[in-house]
Amino acid sequence: MRLYILLALLIISKGTLAKTVQIEFTENDSYSIEVAYIDVGDTIEWLPKNKGHNVEFLAGPDMDSLPNKSKINEFHSILFKTPGVYLYGCSPHLNMGMLGLIVVDNDFHNLEDVNKVELSYVANSVVDRLPNTSTTWRVCKSEPWRFNLPAMFIRQPKSPPSSICAPVLSALSVLLLTMRLEISGNLMQKVPPKPQQVSASTISSIFTPSCCSN
Repeated sequence: MRLYILLALLIISKGTLAKTVQIEFTENDSYSIEVAYIDVGDTIEWLPKNKGHNVEFLAGPDMDSLPNKSKINEFHSILFKTPGVYLYGCSPHLNMGMLGLIVVDNDFHNLEDVNKVELSYVANSVVDRLPNTSTTWRVCKSEPWRFNLPAMFIRQPKSPPSSICAPVLSALSVLLLTMRLEISGNLMQKVPPKPQQVSASTISSIFTPSCCSN
């Protein structure tokens, strides 16, 4: 009898601990909570506060268990029973970057599957940004992948050494040596002395006839 009572208490306590997270459709074509962290048994509700949006799941640990995409401008609710990472978005505004992430039980085992989802350039940039704004994501997820940093900041492998470097260096050294020799040769050349200045009286004395000088 006591065993049944304990089991009933556990079931009741688990039900009371389950939480409900509400996410609104914003007027900026985004979700009010872009990265949600929940536990197994928690529920997420999407509230159509602004028109023209819905919820469509793109990746998850068990896609068969997820319902079809919701209708535009309608309330949507899902009880999450499987740990993992879920990626979803708004069908009309998916390529514009209206996306959201859900992490259940801090489980990242299906991250590679999420990484394989083909998105537009704008949507990719948004997905890359979302986890970087979340401290919980960075703490729980330590191994590198595309969500950690934008691609432009990821260190690329070093290029193999090129065989053209040696000829270029040798040609450069020869050029420098030639320039040095030319400069030193110009400095060693004797500069002819400046012509002496002759006064007007001296010139007149030279060209004046001897008869006139007497």
